[in-house]
Amino acid sequence: MRCKFKIAQVYPCGKSQSVRMDEQTKRFVQTDAELLQRYLDLLALLHQVSEVEKMPDISDAEKKELREAFERIREQFKKAGEVSDSQPDMRDRMDHVVATLDRLRETMDGVKENLARLLASRAR
Repeated sequence: MRCKFKIAQVYPCGKSQSVRMDEQTKRFVQTDAELLQRYLDLLALLHQVSEVEKMPDISDAEKKELREAFERIREQFKKAGEVSDSQPDMRDRMDHVVATLDRLRETMDGVKENLARLLASRAR
């Protein structure tokens, strides 16, 4: 099955054009923006994990736990970008992506909290 994508036309400054988006297009744009934000968050988290792994007082078990958590996040991120053929229409596919993004956000927040806790315990 082929998907059709609508591409917004960009107008030069000073030429105002009213652009109307239907609800499905708005949802696509919002979901794409969130996916991009999660990707940027993922890069920042990778940097934080890399920095923490370099710390000499972090145990091998803690480093392993961080790497495994990061790998889980990476896998969830891949799933968010995948579209399963089991969803019959675009609405179901978008629901799948949104649900995956919600799980991704929760997992990333948990890793961020663990990183903050780990760093705070070292700062004492």
